[in-house]
Amino acid sequence: MKEGILAPQTDFASRPLREHLKRKETHILAQVLVGLSYISDGVQKANQVFLPVLENASKAQKLRTTLGVFERSKFFFNLPSFIIESIEAV
Repeated sequence: MKEGILAPQTDFASRPLREHLKRKETHILAQVLVGLSYISDGVQKANQVFLPVLENASKAQKLRTTLGVFERSKFFFNLPSFIIESIEAV
């Protein structure tokens, strides 16, 4: 049976390295979580700033579309006054 650092019941002299890596992993994970917090805050702020702008752009596009419909159909809206003018001209 093998003895010393190669014995099956030992941790093969890797305990210090594993402990170091665990601490490093915990530190990195904490940094990632802080970074995610900053990203989340940034997304929330961007939503506060840009969502109203995008909503207003959508409203403006709807108004332009409606105005285009009225512009193309203005003959029909003016038709009664054209008819009255034509009748009075006769």
